[in-house]
Amino acid sequence: MKFIILLIVFFIFIFYFISNKKKTFTNNNNNSEIHFITLWSNNKDSENNIYNEIKKINNARIIKKIIINKKEIAELYKNVSSGGKNHIKSDYVTTYIIEVPNEYTQKPTSDNPKGELVNKYMYDLKVAARNYDYKNYLLAHGSFNIKEANEFFEKYYKYLGNFKNIDEIFNELNSNNFFYLYDRLDINKDDYFKNNNKDINLITDSIPAMSFSLRQLKYSNKQYVKIDSLNKKLQIYLRNIEENYYPVNWLLDIKNNNSYIIKNNVKIPKSKNHFMIGLYHMFIHKNGKYNENKMNILNKYSKELNIDIDLFNLINFLYDNNYKIKKPVDNGVQFYYNNFTKDSYKKNTFKIGNYYFYKFNNKEDYDNELYIYSLLKDYNIMPKNYNTSDNNLLIQIENCGKVLRNLTKNEINNVKDYKEQISNIINKFKKHNLFHNDIHGENITINNKNKIYLIDFEHAKHINKPVSNMSVSTFPDNFNSTNTFYEYITTNVIIKCFNRFIKKS
Repeated sequence: MKFIILLIVFFIFIFYFISNKKKTFTNNNNNSEIHFITLWSNNKDSENNIYNEIKKINNARIIKKIIINKKEIAELYKNVSSGGKNHIKSDYVTTYIIEVPNEYTQKPTSDNPKGELVNKYMYDLKVAARNYDYKNYLLAHGSFNIKEANEFFEKYYKYLGNFKNIDEIFNELNSNNFFYLYDRLDINKDDYFKNNNKDINLITDSIPAMSFSLRQLKYSNKQYVKIDSLNKKLQIYLRNIEENYYPVNWLLDIKNNNSYIIKNNVKIPKSKNHFMIGLYHMFIHKNGKYNENKMNILNKYSKELNIDIDLFNLINFLYDNNYKIKKPVDNGVQFYYNNFTKDSYKKNTFKIGNYYFYKFNNKEDYDNELYIYSLLKDYNIMPKNYNTSDNNLLIQIENCGKVLRNLTKNEINNVKDYKEQISNIINKFKKHNLFHNDIHGENITINNKNKIYLIDFEHAKHINKPVSNMSVSTFPDNFNSTNTFYEYITTNVIIKCFNRFIKKS
């Protein structure tokens, strides 16, 4: 009995481990599908009906219109069950490639009069293409599910063959009705795609539509496309707009305002957006590190736009346009942004790479922080203030190490001259009649050179008269000179000390 219980516990543990294991993101759970409708008779009313019905469906669109010679029908529709393909009167037929939401319902069909599970939108579109007479199969045929669609697409892709070169890929992408961007700075196909690049990264508003255009049956973030001129499969990595690789509303603005151009046959953002996307990729995803080729392109844009290659310029641009940085859906993506704000009503605090930023909610608190900086900036007891933006109430400061609360005992005890440093801080506050008003373990930092700093002056106050009860003495009478810094902190002496001589009573 004990063995059986142990065995059950073991399997529960294995199941828990597998189910909670961190996974790399793959976008297989798309909310749309690619289907087709073929007009056997090329009836104009059928075409008009399709366009009218598409308008009624949210998140639906025609991706492509294909003209197929009658001679190719037998082979291309070999696996598609439709009587209409045997009664074609024209020399060609028209096929619409359509994206619709992947919502299914039970409907009666020719094969299953009692009903089968079909895409509800494709059912309605097929009825519309048949001039609202479902039984009129001689007018049109449409796919009801992915299997049926792929039975046609598989033959169609084979008929088209491999892409001959990379230009042919982008000719296809540019001719179809969906949005995509090549976001990276390297866009010279001869120098980059053919010789140096192992893959291509594209942003799109539809992984399924992009997958179809790349002649792939499965919808996936990673597609491997055979290109004859390269004699290999090229990896094309697709990111949906909604994945937060870049702020979603930024990409939507580029899309909706047509803020892109075609260069070297590739759609790229217009100059300022492309430059800022380059900065975003470099600072947010690459921790400020770029290769020589990309830096040369950034420098060219920088001179053209008269904007320095600077993290602060990027952050101001994002705030100017209300583009918010969010964690990407893909957990495997490098992401050098940390938001530390916890129910703060005064400011938002975040870190990018090795820099901290304060985004204040009102001008008064912003001005107060800058005033404190102006009084103490020469004493090296607080972070350096690198950049400010009055328009966005934004301050960029240096990283002054780890906060006290996150340090180990040994790291704390490495500070041997803490008495002198704390006395110095208190004396400087006394000199300028300042009160910090928020001393605790997360507002004191120690850097890798064992230097103590005070941070976060949002509650600090300056008074215009001397403080008679502010003693220069830093330590109580019973403080033993052999005490370690850790003992000093853990006995709450530091809290009492700072609150006594800095915090306003």
